[in-house]
Amino acid sequence: MKEYIIIQCAYEKNLKHLTLAIPRDQLVVFTGVSGSGKTTLLFDVIFQEAQRQYLEAMGFLGIEKPKVESIKHLSPAIHMAHPHFWWSIGGRRYSEQFLKSLSFTSCLSL
Repeated sequence: MKEYIIIQCAYEKNLKHLTLAIPRDQLVVFTGVSGSGKTTLLFDVIFQEAQRQYLEAMGFLGIEKPKVESIKHLSPAIHMAHPHFWWSIGGRRYSEQFLKSLSFTSCLSL
């Protein structure tokens, strides 16, 4: 397995021909000011392409490709939503439970 997910020339929404290498098998955190392209990169480029590749491998065709020159070494992905309002309502106990479910999910994927 390759060590990095390689994204070349992503130009979806507010991304301006972004090229980067993201380490695999590690926790990677994307931070930045509002409007810097974090959500666009994660959901509109990486997640959409992972879903597209997975579904096309299963025979579903015609899924829209994100605006990116290429993405290499990408694995199938899932999206686990964590509503912001639950974070404050559920408090610490809910937050801990959510993080435990993430670690359990990552153990299953190894």
